[in-house]
Formats: sequence, structure tokens, C-alpha cells
Amino acid sequence: MLLLLAWGLRLYHLDAMSLWWDESLSWDRAVNAIPNILANTIQIQNVATRDLHPPLYFLLLHFSVLVAGATEFALRFLSAFANLLTLAMLYPLTRLLSNNKLVALLTVFFAALAPFYVWYAQEARPYALVLLWSVLAVYALLRWLKTNPRTWRAVGSRWFGVFGLSVAATLATHYLSFVLLPFFAATLVIFGDNARLWRARLASPTTALAGLMLLGLAAILITLPRGQQDLASWDQVGATFVPLFIMLRDVWNSFAIGVTGKLDEVALLDLVLVALWLVGVFSTIRVKSRDARAALFLATYLFLPALALHLGSYLRPLYLNSRHLITASPAFYIGLAVGVDALARRLTLHSIQGRQFDVLRLNVKRQTSNVKREMSNVMRETSNVMYALIVLFVALPFLLGTIYSLSNLYFDATYAKDDHKAWSQFLRERLRADDYLLLVAPQAEKIVEYYAPDGLQWESLPHLGQTQDWQQFLDRESVVQAYRKHGRVWFLEIHQPVGDPKYAINNLMRKYGESVDIVYFPAIASRIILQQFVYRGVKQKRGVVIPQPTQIMFGDHLQVRGYDAPRQMEPGTRAAVKLYWRLSQRMPNAISVSLRVTDENGKVWGQWDAPPIGNLYPVSKWRAQTLYLDQHDVVVDPGAPPGKYKIEMNVYYAAGHEPLTARLADGSESAKSIPLADLVVTRPPTPRDPRTLVIDQHANVPFGSAVNFVGFDQESRASPGSAIPLSLYFQVVQNPGHDLTGKVELAAPGWQFWNRAQSSTPFTLELANRQAGDIVQVNVGAPVPGDAAAGLYDLRLTLDGLGPQTTLSWDKALTFGSATVDALTRSTDLPSIAHPLNARLGDQIEFLGYELNAPDPLRPGAQVKLKLYWRALKTMDTSYKVFTHLINSQNQIFGQQDKEPLDGARPTTSWAPGEIFSDTYEFEVAPNAQPGTYQIEIGMYHPADFTRLPTFDANGNPSGDRILFEELRIP
Repeated sequence: MLLLLAWGLRLYHLDAMSLWWDESLSWDRAVNAIPNILANTIQIQNVATRDLHPPLYFLLLHFSVLVAGATEFALRFLSAFANLLTLAMLYPLTRLLSNNKLVALLTVFFAALAPFYVWYAQEARPYALVLLWSVLAVYALLRWLKTNPRTWRAVGSRWFGVFGLSVAATLATHYLSFVLLPFFAATLVIFGDNARLWRARLASPTTALAGLMLLGLAAILITLPRGQQDLASWDQVGATFVPLFIMLRDVWNSFAIGVTGKLDEVALLDLVLVALWLVGVFSTIRVKSRDARAALFLATYLFLPALALHLGSYLRPLYLNSRHLITASPAFYIGLAVGVDALARRLTLHSIQGRQFDVLRLNVKRQTSNVKREMSNVMRETSNVMYALIVLFVALPFLLGTIYSLSNLYFDATYAKDDHKAWSQFLRERLRADDYLLLVAPQAEKIVEYYAPDGLQWESLPHLGQTQDWQQFLDRESVVQAYRKHGRVWFLEIHQPVGDPKYAINNLMRKYGESVDIVYFPAIASRIILQQFVYRGVKQKRGVVIPQPTQIMFGDHLQVRGYDAPRQMEPGTRAAVKLYWRLSQRMPNAISVSLRVTDENGKVWGQWDAPPIGNLYPVSKWRAQTLYLDQHDVVVDPGAPPGKYKIEMNVYYAAGHEPLTARLADGSESAKSIPLADLVVTRPPTPRDPRTLVIDQHANVPFGSAVNFVGFDQESRASPGSAIPLSLYFQVVQNPGHDLTGKVELAAPGWQFWNRAQSSTPFTLELANRQAGDIVQVNVGAPVPGDAAAGLYDLRLTLDGLGPQTTLSWDKALTFGSATVDALTRSTDLPSIAHPLNARLGDQIEFLGYELNAPDPLRPGAQVKLKLYWRALKTMDTSYKVFTHLINSQNQIFGQQDKEPLDGARPTTSWAPGEIFSDTYEFEVAPNAQPGTYQIEIGMYHPADFTRLPTFDANGNPSGDRILFEELRIP
């Protein structure tokens, strides 16, 4: 059970975080040929650099990649599995050392929960593997020493062979594992030949082997490279000398709490765990037999590797992170388990002895042998229960630290690795065919090579391995050629202490172009900045030739003077529409521009909304009477059929999305999208590989011989009463000659038999004029029932007459995704209502009353505020709008507000039976309102066709399609 728990913790979110810098180097070495792996080299640009990490881990990762691929999950799986085997090895190691099964189980328990182990079990680096080899080496060494080897013949035994192979594997996995050599030497002395004569001890093989270990340590320290340039281990870049106390404090905190906690927040927990570990160490000392070997073993296991690393740091700074001493960590968890067990046994014994004395005193004259036996069994069972409870209590500091640290690891973005997935996805969603990426610094080439979108052209700068003058020339040529040959240049900075410390490449980018957009991505080990540059800037010189001149005025001051749009595109591609803007005077409000691709029926087949130019050039900073060039994206959906389309344009305020009225050259005005240019969508010369589609999730599920389901776009979260927007993508295999019908179902997983909430949305897959290889797209909205409980729901796809060809071929529906339905705060409590009034709207909604806030008497221009109270009678499929009108005796409207309930936050589709709502409305009395008597009318209507819901009074009698109340007078 402990191993299952540990396995779950290590696999949970295994691929959630991006690979970070060092992990990309592991990937690069693993996908190389075996001779290159053994050569310990990493190719950066055309320069071969030396990696100090030995090759064993990368060899194993190489074969793992061949079997499982190179996804984040697959790359990290080896570490997770190695750490699981380590936990399995800790049990016999602790049993051998303590001869106590409970202590061994506690050790595995603490190690299974240890955030420090979970973190490095989820990292594609050698640390989990070197820990496994080291634990195996320690176990084999103790097993060999148990045989009391007195002659050199014992060196040929099986366990010494296992020890030798394990030490070799340890040294072949991590370059700093030599810090274990003094500990191995100490163990040989502590548990070695116990002969009374020192001469006999010195002649024993254990003493000689200990001396060899120390000589090996000295040789390694002497041969350590002195210059920083000699170290190609990237996690050593920028290492500085760390004082011993600070190193020990960092290591102890990592072992105890993990690397995802703040030291000042857990300092008290650290001290408590230090005390528990010391209790464990001292409890192993046997005073009568004068045996302190176990205590010495634990102390040397924990501290000698740290001292060896510290000694080496005087020659060359080595310590950068607690991971470099992961091989010493078992001593902490073993000592902690011994300490918890010792305290629990002492407290249990004290408690049981007290209770037993009380029982004996009460029953001393009545005891028989049967009574004594029964009482002994009761005491034994009681002691077991008390021991377990006390163990939990004593271990509580460790458990609290574990919960704190693991919650940070899994759920707090502050502790996440550098988010390379984010910039990769950002680029993938915006990539044009002529885009180019320049990377600073070259040392990050491997992470970019792993995450760069397919089809992106890129190179890294500055050029390495060149003289200074030649490097400057090559860098300048790369920047200039990138500008001249490409419409847009992306500039990715992944800063480390190496790369471009003087910002020479940044200066070149700004010398020949201008940055128009900048995005920062989360990172803890570096800074990730992505900028968009355009050649020679966005301000246009006087007399510039505009390919397609036009005169479109948006609002009062913003004008489009012309454009240059592509004439044809293929499905699933994006291109640039050049828009030439000019302001007649400064505009303070931010705007966004929407370009849509529509067919002859007005159906949208691609849309991209963004501020003009970029976020570094908001319209509020534009100068009046200056011409600006905006290279705005236009997108064609992957499923757009070949044919003729329009590129339409709309401009709206970023806050509130209120459109700016467009005034065309002929004087006509429109608040809707206006046609800008014609576009022909052409079929690709060869069928599109669906794996190259820029979509949320890819798939490959055949439905009969007609189509393959190749992926979908989906919002991951929704609320009751809303609809989940979905885009489904199919590839035609063999056109059946007719359209296909299908449906998307939303339902709780099958095991939630109590949750009956579900919905079904039909759709038609239009295959007219489609050929084999074409991508067909269906856009649907999967409604979430208004009474749906919070939780995870499955999305299932069916095509009539065609079943998905999956392993579950008997199932006619394909579960292709899931969505999380958020909880809604619902209330059925009836509040106090100033003006109760009972009426019904259809059989769906009950009107409970209102509150009115208006001046008396009423006057033109006055504000009227209404608070309406509703109760849902049943779930609804329609999102109704509420109308509130101020009308005179002739039913003329002199004030109104129409809107969805709670400003759209709770549409009627989200209402559950019995739920009560209060909603506020406000309107102004029309200035032309004449003296007289007015009333308020309210009701609801369908926004699609303005059909009102019928109304009924308190007795159930029809009252038309409105509810009237209150008389207001204007004198």
C-alpha cells in the first residue's frame, strides 16, 4: 500500500510542468546515438561542449525513449520508477540496520511522502537514479559486512560484487556521487573487523578498502577542473562558494520539507524534525554493550558526504542545490523513523504501565490464570492502538510539512518550473509561414528545439566559437537577414548568467527594427521574454504607397487609409493583413480589431481579435496625423471548405466590447462588421497531416471507412446553464456521398450512477464537395443542464450508423474529452420583500415581488431603481431576457432596461427548481415624459425572436404577457 501511495504521488501531474533547461539536455543526450552519449558531449550551435554528467543515466533514458517516446511524461517516467525502486530498497536496508519491522515501514512511509523525493522523481535528471544505486550499494555493503570478512577471500563474495557494481553505477550516473566515498570508508571501519589488536585490524580487507576509498576521494578532488569554462554541466553555471552551515541548513530543510517551501515559514518544523532525528540517532546507542555503531553510521551517512562536497568546494565551487546531496538523504528518513518509533514506544509503555497497575490493584484478589491471559491480550491490543496513535501524533510535524510542500508542488504556480510550454503555445497559435525566431542565449537551444512549433524557422545568437570581431559581424548579418527575409521576427530571451550579458543582440534588434509586442512568461530559473519586432518600425513616411487605398472612419477620430490583404489562403493557415491607420486627434481609450473570414451565408470560418500593432503601441500613444502600419493576423479555420470568402473587419473598445460605428467612403454607416477584401480558400495540393493542426487536442479515431476524428478545441470549465463551445475536426477518408449526422453528449462518468444530469447536441457533418484528405469542422455548443452538480463530466461523440474503431469497439460512442462544471451558490431562502406580489411566467418562473426606489413625485430625467425577486419552478433550455418598462396609459415606453438576469452572470438556463434570485434594474425617465400616471411592466422574452413568456396571476388566470404594478405620477 505504501508503494502504491508513493507511485500515485509520483505520477500525479508528472507531465504538468514544462521541461526545464537541464531536462532538455537530458532529452538531447537521450535521443543521440550511443557513441555520442558515451562521449559526454553536447552540441551547441557548431561547438561541442563537455557534459560532466556520466553517461549511464542517459543510456537508460535512450532506451526508454525508444520504447515510450520523448514526451514530458515518458522522459520523467524513468526517474519516477527509479525512486519507487529506491523506496522498495529502503525497507530491507532499514530492517538490516535496526532489526525492527515497524521502523522499516516508517522509513518507507516517510520516504514515500517526502516532497524532496517526489520533486526529483518528477524530473528527467540523474538524481533519482543515483539515489537508487547508492541505496543498493549501502545495503550490499552492510550485507557483506554482516559476513564478518576477515580475509581477502571474502572480496569474491556475491554481496561484495553487488556493492562494487552499485558503486560503479553510482559513479557512472552522477559526477558528484564521489562524495559517498568517505561514508563508505567510515562504514567499513564502523562495521568492519572487530579484532582487538590494531595490527590485525589494519591488515584486514575492510581497512584496506576504506583506505582505497579515501585515496579515490583525494584523487578526484585533486583532478577537479578549476576553471568555470571547463564545466559543461549547466546546473553548475554560476555556482559560488557556500558556507558549510548554510549548505547544511538548505539540505536539511529540503530533506524535511522539500524544495517547494519557504525557509522562514517552516523553520520551526525544521527544528522539530532535527530534534526527532537526534532522538532517533541517540536511541540506537547501547550503553551496556558500548555499541554506538548505528548512531555513527547514521551520522556519517548524513554528514560525511556534505563535508566531502564542502572540502571540494575550496578547490572549485560545487554546491548549487540540495539535489547534489540526495545520496545522503536516506540517513534522514531512517533516523526520523527510529526517533518516532523510540518516542512512541516510550510513551506507549509509560501509559500502559500506569493503566495495568490500576487494573491489578482493583483485581488482585480475583485474578485467575484465564483472567490474566485475557487481560494480557487486551493490554497488547490497547498498546498497539496507542502506539499507532502516538506515532501519528509524533510524526505530525513531518506530515504537516509534507502537505504544505506537496500542495505547493502540485498547485502553486510560484514553485513551477520555467513555463516553456506557454511561450511555445503562444507562438503556435500565432505562427505565420514567414515568421522567424531569434533566440538569446545559445545555451537554451535544446529547450527551444524541444518546444519550438513545427515549421518555425529559428537560430540562436550570439555566434559561439568565433573571434570577437567576426562574432559581431555574424550577429549583425543574422539580424539584418532575419528582418529582410521575413515579415515578422520573434525575439526570445531566456536569460542566464551566460548568453548575452551586454545585450548586444538586443541593441542590434532595436537598431534595425522596432519592438511592437512583448510577453513575459513565468519562470524561476531564468527570465523568459518574447518580443515581436518589425523591420524599420511602424510609423510610415510621407508619400508611402498604400496597395489598396480606402477611406473608413471608425468613431470620430480613427481612420483606415488603406490595406493590403492576401488574395488566397489554405485552410488552417494564417497570414497578415496590412492595415494603414491614422488618427485625426489623440484617443484615450484602448481598442481591439477583429478580422473575420465569412462565407456567402455569413458563417464565420476564422477570427482573430487583437489590439492594432501590439501592446507596446496602444492607440493612446499614437500621434495625430501620423500613418501607422499594423500587420494584423487573419485566420482560416482548418475545416473551411474551398471557395470564395470575405475578410470582414470590426473595431470595438477593449473595455466593454462596444463597437465603434464605421462610416464608409460612400457615407453609409454600420455598427457591425464591414467587408474589407475578397479571399479565395484553396484546397492544399496534398492532404493536410492532422497532427500539424493548431488545435487543443489531437486524436486519431476512425469512424467506419468514411472519416477519422482527428481532434477538437474545447473550453475546459463551464458553469450550470452555460454552453461549452466545441470545435470538432474530422478528416475525410472515403466520402460516403452524403452528409453525416451525429451528436455530442455531456454526462457524468458511468460510475457516478447517482448523477443523471446530461445533455445532447445534434450536428451535421457536411461532406458535399469534400474529397479524401479534406479536414471537416463542426462547431457546436454543448449545453450544461442548469441543475448539474459540480464535478467532472464526460464529452461523448457519436456518428449515426458509424461506430468508433477503438479498443472498446462495442461502445457506439467515443468519450473524447471532459469538462469541469463549477459549483454555483444557490439559495432557496425566501427573503423579506417590500412589495410581495405573486405571479407566474409560463410554468417555469414565479415572480415573488419587488422593491422600488424612485422619487415621489416622479420627474423627467429621474432615476428609477427596481429590485425584482424570482423563483425557478423548473429547469429551462432557453436563456430569457428580462424587460422592465415605464409606460403611460397608452402603453408608450418612457424608460426601460432589458438584460439577462444578474447581468448575464446567471442566465435562466442555470436556474434550478426552487432557487430564488434577486436582480436589480435601473433606468432613466425619458426627458419628454408628460404629466400623468405611469406604471411599471415587467416580463421575460426569448432574445432570438422577442417572443414573451405568458403571464398568470396569483389565481392561475392568464394575464397576457406582462406583469403590471405600481402607479407613479409626474405632476
